[in-house]
Amino acid sequence: MLELYARALRWSVMDELYSAQVLESQGRNMAHFPNLEELACLSDSLDQKRRLPRRSDAESSVVCWRVFRKKTLALEFARHVQLVPSQRLIGGSLIDSIGSLWWVGVEVDSIAAWGNRDAVHKAELPALQSL
Repeated sequence: MLELYARALRWSVMDELYSAQVLESQGRNMAHFPNLEELACLSDSLDQKRRLPRRSDAESSVVCWRVFRKKTLALEFARHVQLVPSQRLIGGSLIDSIGSLWWVGVEVDSIAAWGNRDAVHKAELPALQSL
């Protein structure tokens, strides 16, 4: 299973690199995967007690989020989210009736300008949950 996951990850990375090269050659590559500094800031953010974002919350500028039971899985997921200049990773932690959880989201400068809370480019890794 791990070998299959590694092979899928390799193909995903190769596909992302090819896509980035094509977009860069056309002068349109504005998206990037989080760098070490952004991931370190997210790790600090994950240690803060913060409630989950709500779609009905007009004050929130978080457009997309996922919940994890392990902080390591939250950080691993965040490595695969493509960000554009108006986006930042954000997260938090809380405790529910089952136990601790961590969430990772993408925050944008303006929800009105963004339009759709679910429109965030991410590379899905289905085997991630089994690690």
